[in-house]
Amino acid sequence: MKCDMCDCCTSKTVKIKNRKNGTELNICRGCAVQNGFIKKPPGTHWECRYCDCTRGVPCADEPDFLVCARCGAEWEDCKVLVDDDKY
Repeated sequence: MKCDMCDCCTSKTVKIKNRKNGTELNICRGCAVQNGFIKKPPGTHWECRYCDCTRGVPCADEPDFLVCARCGAEWEDCKVLVDDDKY
């Protein structure tokens, strides 16, 4: 299913109902957590969508700006919520 906020395709969506006009949005868990609709579910973590790195680090030029530790992508744009691996 496609997320109505970020246009990603995922099977892990959450339905959010707008109280003002009654419309429903299907949004991914990542968007729901980032926008405060739900808490981060246990057994999940943030990963870079491009390289699967799990850390955002401060940029050398701008310490308030986070980038992916491995590929350098802007962390707020590249992070996705994924399930933990089961061993």
